[in-house]
Amino acid sequence: MIIRPVLGVGSLELGMSTEEVLSELGKPDEKESNQEEGINVESWHYDSHELSLLFEEDLDLELISIGVSSPQYTLWGVSLIQKSQEDLIAYLESKQQEFTIEKQIESTLIHLPNLDIDFWIEENLVIEIQISLPSEGEDNMDW
Repeated sequence: MIIRPVLGVGSLELGMSTEEVLSELGKPDEKESNQEEGINVESWHYDSHELSLLFEEDLDLELISIGVSSPQYTLWGVSLIQKSQEDLIAYLESKQQEFTIEKQIESTLIHLPNLDIDFWIEENLVIEIQISLPSEGEDNMDW
């Protein structure tokens, strides 16, 4: 399944409604509502797809983020889940991507600001790739 930065994953597109996602994937295995950074969101999890979706309630439940955690998902033709942090950094540098690295208590976050992509790393391995809808007013997309 192909990760398309700024656009979506496979047939899922950022900006889709919950109804459109239900039509594509059916009912999620788990749903939860909470707040992230002061925004009311609803998370949907599809265990068999190793896929998590985030909808913003203030945007009529528009799909704002897609997270994947299976090696079946590829970015620019390469499976990056379970790659080492060093391999990921080398790959991003080979693609001339700008990124930041943020060390957290039990994980590391590598963020590509131009494409709104996050790589979550635990125990030196990429465990999740998350793409997000660009924030309003952002005009820094690197197509």
